[in-house]
Amino acid sequence: MGRKPIVGIFSVGVEEPYRWEGQRAERGGDSLVGWPMAWPNDLRPWFTKFSGVLHDERWLKPVEDLYRRYARWETYLRNERPLARVGLVYSQQTAWFHGTRVEDHTAGWYQALIEARNPFEMVHDGCSMLRTSTVQNAHPANIAALSDTQCRQLRDFVVRGGSLIATHETSLYDEWGVRRKRLRAG
Repeated sequence: MGRKPIVGIFSVGVEEPYRWEGQRAERGGDSLVGWPMAWPNDLRPWFTKFSGVLHDERWLKPVEDLYRRYARWETYLRNERPLARVGLVYSQQTAWFHGTRVEDHTAGWYQALIEARNPFEMVHDGCSMLRTSTVQNAHPANIAALSDTQCRQLRDFVVRGGSLIATHETSLYDEWGVRRKRLRAG
């Protein structure tokens, strides 16, 4: 995302099936474990409480503790480069012009990296971030629709010493979703 601010929204409430449940708060808010890991990578926390009714107050203390920790660290987190060396490449272009559920592949990599507690950056396929960031290992998760220029950027990334793990149909189609007649190596 370059130097754009990144906000992570988390919430408590009865409005969705994947809410932060009360029993997790009893164990010290274990659903909040990953948030401090995201802060050095420019994520800004944003807590939302839908509805003004407090059915269960056990979540208040863990969220308060989380923000107190963030406030203590904030001076060190501002205007610094992300620490992540892994870039998870995602593509709106593939979703628009290839028609696959590219989000499933991205979500799978995302979940694996989170569970491994591996810091990573989200890299948009339309940006030249792989040339300027600290990313050393890029994961284009089924980025099927790539232009020749984007393919060249990925090759250049590898030539400069980066490693690339391309999955499924990555680069088999041009930026408009038209299958390439032949793939070029290197």
